[in-house]
Amino acid sequence: MKWHAGLAFYRTSRDGAKSSIEDGVRTGAGLGDLLAEVQEAQQLFSTVTAEEPLEGAIEDAARGFDRLIEQISAELR
Repeated sequence: MKWHAGLAFYRTSRDGAKSSIEDGVRTGAGLGDLLAEVQEAQQLFSTVTAEEPLEGAIEDAARGFDRLIEQISAELR
């Protein structure tokens, strides 16, 4: 009967490891999608603000986009 418990533990740990890997793959894919959306938003933001000088909050938002893209890119590496 001990081998039943060992087999059950092996199956549980193997399945847990498999789901962790799958979760990691899904998270990576999600971050890639998020990065693409943030880059698109940054491009739209840049296009809209190109006609106006960057001042105050607009300049802060532009720097925020840059930092967010850097952080997401670092997570994907």
